[in-house]
Amino acid sequence: MKLVPFQQMDLFPTRIHIAEDFLEKKEFQKLNLLVKKDKQKLDVPDFEVAILRHMGIICDSLGVNLKSYSDIEITQTWGNVLEPGDDHLIHTHSNHIFSGVYYLTKGNPTIFLDPRPAADSMSLNYKNPTQCFYGSRAAMPATPNSIVIFPSWLPHLVMINREEETRKSISFNIILRGKYGQENSLQEVAI
Repeated sequence: MKLVPFQQMDLFPTRIHIAEDFLEKKEFQKLNLLVKKDKQKLDVPDFEVAILRHMGIICDSLGVNLKSYSDIEITQTWGNVLEPGDDHLIHTHSNHIFSGVYYLTKGNPTIFLDPRPAADSMSLNYKNPTQCFYGSRAAMPATPNSIVIFPSWLPHLVMINREEETRKSISFNIILRGKYGQENSLQEVAI
């Protein structure tokens, strides 16, 4: 029996964007000192500019027509502090298009959950926990000075911190200001 080649096509893919060594060492250290308590709102314009500079590349990789949008805006930025014994329950980031996490320390991974109910019917074991095509969850390691940007609707969580060290990160939400939906459709809206 001969083996035939298969073509691959990802249906309903969820792309996340990951970068390591995102900031220069000095900027990284400055941000690390800034985050002191959980859910602390931050005013970090240089950090936000660095993110926004990369959003054009991310949108281009997704095939987004940026001409439809007048602005890409970070609406909130806040610090996360996960003390030993704490966790971040399953959640999404409503009313936004993209969200992200910038890791200041190592610690528990961010667990992303597949929102399709049937995806959890059988979970295969994978060599790499971040490449999980037929499963209900994928783990993104908390690597200092790395960033992950993902669709805001993607459910995620952080399990109970069983380490002795505090896990610190910065989260943010992004919206594209402009037109959503097909032009001249009854579902077009401007935000």
